Amino acid sequence: MTSLLVGGDELLYLDESTLLDASKNVRGGIPVLFPICGPLRGDAWEGRVMKQHGFARNLAWDVIEEKDGGVVLGLESCDATRSQYPFKFSLRFTFQLVDRGLRIEQRIRNAGEGAMPFCLGLHPYFATRDNAGARVDVEATQVADNPYGEPRPRPDALPLADGVDLCFLDAAKPEGTLVDGERRIHLRAGSPYRYVVVWTQPCKPFCCLEPWSARGDALNTGADLQILAAGQTVQTWVEITQEA
Repeated sequence: MTSLLVGGDELLYLDESTLLDASKNVRGGIPVLFPICGPLRGDAWEGRVMKQHGFARNLAWDVIEEKDGGVVLGLESCDATRSQYPFKFSLRFTFQLVDRGLRIEQRIRNAGEGAMPFCLGLHPYFATRDNAGARVDVEATQVADNPYGEPRPRPDALPLADGVDLCFLDAAKPEGTLVDGERRIHLRAGSPYRYVVVWTQPCKPFCCLEPWSARGDALNTGADLQILAAGQTVQTWVEITQEA
């Protein structure tokens, strides 16, 4: 997804040059993080190589169904995924417009015969007008520097204009708000999401407010890893809305 207009206001940032160049990771829109969030140590696990955030954001998804105000997209395991992640899976993401925003319903199914470990995340790039004056509100007291930093008290302020890469560790709920002038963009998520990550780059007009189910290297450490039994399905959701 590359654009979300609410009342004529574009909520998402997109560097179109990265969208048109298949050799680059897309900078913008709402990339899907699966089957990992963040990087693995050494980009590897069990002798296999997998780059940061996994492969779902770089593969072509199928249009399963078009509906009024929405679309269902699907991604299936294939030779390209099995070389990195030896599991048979089926993803179905429903992007549905709601009042002043978007709801993304997500279904992950283990289509194989053994247990399947995974992590899940989204990476929304929200367009900002003034990072120096913008702020992020998350109800949490502990943060950690990404990807593998140790817990520490959250700072009083996040200098978004200088670049930030922080994981809020103890959010009361997996949700947060980006306040940018008069704009307030809310992000909420269901279980198994539990972390909120904030990422910006210096001098770039965006702020990423990301729900993650686990931190980096979870396939190796097992921390917060989701495990689906054969044939099992898990469903969750993320909502993005702009305050009127």
